Amino acid sequence: MPDARVDDAFGAAALDGNNKQRLGRAAYKARVWYHGPSFAGFAWNAATDNAGTTTWTPGSWSVSRALTHAWAPLLDKETRPIASAGRTDRGVHAVASAVSFWTKRLDVDVADIERAVANSPPGRVGALRVTHVTSAPHSFHATFSATYRRYVYVVPKTQLFREARTPRASIDVDVANRALQRLVDRGDVDMYAYARATPKGKSMQVRFVVARAFERTIDVGGDDAVEDQAEDAMSRANRRSRSAVTRERAIRAEDGDGAIALASASSSSTMDVIVIELVADRFLRKLVRCLVSTTMREAANFAGDDDVLLNIAATRDRRAVAPPAPPGGLFFAGVSYSDDFETTRGS
Repeated sequence: MPDARVDDAFGAAALDGNNKQRLGRAAYKARVWYHGPSFAGFAWNAATDNAGTTTWTPGSWSVSRALTHAWAPLLDKETRPIASAGRTDRGVHAVASAVSFWTKRLDVDVADIERAVANSPPGRVGALRVTHVTSAPHSFHATFSATYRRYVYVVPKTQLFREARTPRASIDVDVANRALQRLVDRGDVDMYAYARATPKGKSMQVRFVVARAFERTIDVGGDDAVEDQAEDAMSRANRRSRSAVTRERAIRAEDGDGAIALASASSSSTMDVIVIELVADRFLRKLVRCLVSTTMREAANFAGDDDVLLNIAATRDRRAVAPPAPPGGLFFAGVSYSDDFETTRGS
């Protein structure tokens, strides 16, 4: 799988227009990595972040709350809004996202901004990391300046489905890949059926430039596990061993009757997985997770029609879509601020 990153230009193409500076403010942009289960999603969560707690515990704060708390001694206001390339749900990871923010303090050193997060409670256990902090024009906005976003979902190849018609199946990656590729071939696709809790009046049109599935074998435990795997951060944040985390008997969706799970516990240190990579100009709420679970369902019960995902989209019937896949397999894996979507990938 390509290395995930934010594009090297990091907004350069989007910043060449009007750059009217605001007196008395300093703006910044940064790359951000976080372990999903350690936070209550990215966006400020009124139920948890306004509770007045001053101590972070895994899952208790949003990423926004954790960042503003870490930066409070440096910035002029702890609750200043932070813009993000992706407002991920609870449990979803980010390995190459971006944020932007501003402060009225003009004497802040960018090294201190990175250091403050590294020395915060989630930073010390490896659940949150900020790098590449630089000054930014005031016209830059991590959300609205983005042109393409990249998500990657990793799912075990052998599936245990709750649906009676598919008690256990090994997913055919070629079938999944062909069905996903048809989304790219179509151009703009109305993805209403795959979205959830969409605001009234919001466009449902999504243009996919990459939609593919491929196989990989990954390391899921042992002393030589890759440092940046999400399981490592979870084990440290929750003080559990890596093997105990990665060999969970099942992963279930938090909402709905989850359609995807690990087939069984495994004593092996490796696992065969299917990786689904999606790059598009926009993503709707829970679109990726619903698209992944539906792709897995249809690949396990292939009826001979590669247009199956497009046909479901055309119905605009959310009942035809599988419940959202668990958040733990989803990674925000890149963002582009130029017209070249390839910059969402690693080199």
